[in-house]
Amino acid sequence: MRRLLAVAVLLLGLTGCSAPPLMCPAIAAPAGLAIDVPAGQFSRADVTACWAARCTRREVELRQTTTSGPTTCTPTACAASAVPTGGRYGFAELPGLPAAPVDVELVFDGGAPRRTTVHPQAPPAGQCGEPGVQVRLIVGPDGTVR
Repeated sequence: MRRLLAVAVLLLGLTGCSAPPLMCPAIAAPAGLAIDVPAGQFSRADVTACWAARCTRREVELRQTTTSGPTTCTPTACAASAVPTGGRYGFAELPGLPAAPVDVELVFDGGAPRRTTVHPQAPPAGQCGEPGVQVRLIVGPDGTVR
């Protein structure tokens, strides 16, 4: 009986020595395509992305970009306001986007299509799983996409 009690106490002690389970914050980086547009050019984009013999189409609302305004401080806290820059940005979520070449067609506000091939990158994996593959497109003042 003493031997059984000693084994039980030893096993209980060993289970207390293991590392706690990893807690993930359930924050994910979605797979997709970010679009940055210069001041005052467009308000909406239709995105078609094609890879592995399939295409995915998304409508993207282009939202106003902001930057930090002047900072004001009191003895207990500091604050800054968001100041519009005049540019716009949007994000097209594309589940399954590969870290391989993808053909993209962009149509801004129903205008002429712009086509490019992008090379999305997979960010480094964290302890909580694989983040989504992403790519960023920048529209130049002349409308070219890079």
